[in-house]
Amino acid sequence: MNITAKDIVDLLAIKHGRDVFVPECKTGPSVGGVPRLDAWAMNRSWAQHAATVYEIKVHRSDFLADKKWPNYLDYGHYFYWVCPPKVIAPREVPEGTGLLWTSVNAKRLYTKVKAPRRELEVPNELFVYVMMWRARITREYQAEDAADYWKQWLATKRENRELGHRVSRSMAKLVRERIDEVDTKNQWLAKQNERLAEAKKLCAELGVDISWTISADAIRQAQREKLGGDVLHQLREAMRVLERAEKEIAAEVAAPPTS
Repeated sequence: MNITAKDIVDLLAIKHGRDVFVPECKTGPSVGGVPRLDAWAMNRSWAQHAATVYEIKVHRSDFLADKKWPNYLDYGHYFYWVCPPKVIAPREVPEGTGLLWTSVNAKRLYTKVKAPRRELEVPNELFVYVMMWRARITREYQAEDAADYWKQWLATKRENRELGHRVSRSMAKLVRERIDEVDTKNQWLAKQNERLAEAKKLCAELGVDISWTISADAIRQAQREKLGGDVLHQLREAMRVLERAEKEIAAEVAAPPTS
């Protein structure tokens, strides 16, 4: 998309929809070659009012060749370069100024370098110019920009709502998967507990007192006292079942949950 200076002015007008916003703002009488600012804005606040100067560049060569921009610093507490993406790199921004990029479709503005505030008194000539042309500004820009502002607001609201729906669906799917995973693990653990209970019951019937493991001494003692070959074989099988189940359960508990 070929982003024009007007596209950028329109975005700045939306950004300052509640402020005083003046595109192509003169800094005094037309005679005498006074500087003309690409855009100038001032927030509506007595306590913390601030003026911002915007210098728009749609071509890199214009930025590299611009030697006049220092003359604009006295007209705002903040100074921002505004351009399409990558026309001006953040590292190239002169000290004391900021940088805004448009989105690739010229629908949004993104702050790439935040401009520091400079304490100064904006020249009265600029305020006189703004007051003299206020009616024109209101008619040509504020009414039109208000409509653009609300159109953009509605579009953003729709985008946020769609994003919320997508996130909700993804979260619901993830929760269902985790519930199924936990159910599967619980079923497996229940079966292992049944096997452990059966093995412990068998050992109890054979007269061997066990907890989680069976010691070799307990098996030898049982063999000496009252167990025959077949019973001893069953006991050893029970021990292997217990030890295998113990290792499987320990590994399952220690394993991190899968995503």
